[in-house]
Amino acid sequence: MENILEFVNVHYRIDGPDGALHLLNGVSFSLSRGESLAITGPSGSGKTSMLRLAAGLVPISEGHIHLDGADLANIDAEGRAVLRRTKLGQVFQQFRLVENLDAIENVVLGQELAGLEVDFDAAADALAQVGLEHRMQHRP
Repeated sequence: MENILEFVNVHYRIDGPDGALHLLNGVSFSLSRGESLAITGPSGSGKTSMLRLAAGLVPISEGHIHLDGADLANIDAEGRAVLRRTKLGQVFQQFRLVENLDAIENVVLGQELAGLEVDFDAAADALAQVGLEHRMQHRP
């Protein structure tokens, strides 16, 4: 099966007041198209760092990250933004809804940002699948 996300010997360090802080040390894994991934662990174990790296929001210190076959280290910021919009979905602990949009408008926002035709019927179906059909017109 085709890998959609691959970490190859990824190291991630940040500079701290007492020197370099090693957040990830040689992490390798692959995620095939259609699979889901849950990253769990105690506070400070690198979960958020892995998500930020996978999204191309921060540069890795060593190794390679491939998103849909593209090596993130070889793509500029605009290209990484396009990959995030079109290839990557993340569920965050805090909801990231636009407060002046209702639920269905928040769902279609991703389509608008990607330049796709807005499909309110598909958005309504998605909200119904998670039991939120009664909240479509509600704001956060």
